[in-house]
This record gives sequence, C-alpha cells and structure tokens, in this order.
Amino acid sequence: MEHPLRVTHKNSDYIFKLIKDSPVTKETTEFKIKLEEEEISICKTPTGWAQKNSGTRHLDPELLNAIGHSLSLRFRLS
Repeated sequence: MEHPLRVTHKNSDYIFKLIKDSPVTKETTEFKIKLEEEEISICKTPTGWAQKNSGTRHLDPELLNAIGHSLSLRFRLS
C-alpha cells in the first residue's frame, strides 16, 4: 500500500510514497519509500535517518532526515 506524502527541504518540494509492508508502530525504525520512481529504504540511527540500501543512488543526508522526521511526526514514533 502506498501513501503519498510531501516534505519541503531547501525550498524544494519532494513528494514521496510510503510503501507499507506491515503496520507502523511506535517502535518502527525502518521504512521503504518511493522517491522519484525509485524505492529507497531508510532506517533510524542514533544520529538521525540514513539510507539503508547502498545499491541505489545516494540521497542528501539532510533530505533523508527531513523525510524521516516527517514520518516520525506523522506516526508518532519514539
């Protein structure tokens, strides 16, 4: 199931889709998203959010943090 979401980062709007394989709980630390028709896995680290799969193009770490923060707020993650 995909849910379109939007985040603004450095005066640019990004629309991404959350691909949910399982229910999201407060303890969820990994998400699969689709950004610009490419599936990307992001995971929460002690310093923020990072891209998990290294085979795809690398995204700006600040953009990943903005996406992760948006998901944290939406789903009230701990």
